[in-house]
Amino acid sequence: MNISDRSTDHEDVAGAAPGEDGWIGFFNGEWKMTRVIRDYLGAREGDAKGVAIFSRAETPQTLHCRENMLVDYGGRRWPAEQELHWRFLNAWPELYFADGRFFCAMHLERNAEYWRADLVHECGEDFYKGEIEIANENFWRLVWRVKGPRKDYALETTFERQR
Repeated sequence: MNISDRSTDHEDVAGAAPGEDGWIGFFNGEWKMTRVIRDYLGAREGDAKGVAIFSRAETPQTLHCRENMLVDYGGRRWPAEQELHWRFLNAWPELYFADGRFFCAMHLERNAEYWRADLVHECGEDFYKGEIEIANENFWRLVWRVKGPRKDYALETTFERQR
């Protein structure tokens, strides 16, 4: 699905930052997540479904994001989780692993249809190129393309706000 298909489903996120509490207020809460996994080396596909919960941290500029999901890949199913810290020190979020290591910065820009940002993360010999697109207050998408000596895959995750 093209992200612009969703931009008319709900209230638009035009302006400096959506919501009364800016980007922190926008992301805060519970999101249903659906992830498609495409492994180009192994020529396999899979998926993961679950929830991402963004909750306020001890500092007012930080959200904890905990993803809990069930992965279905390669004929196996298993539970998985991931935790990131989203810090909003300069209005735009910077993402950190739970152990404090920097992951990536996200400078959101508005185009004619939605908010978006290009993301980059280097991890040893592996290169992660990402893109986030925010269609409206209830839907956004995050895509990662990962390449390295032993990696070649894509993750496409959609997030829908839970009411």
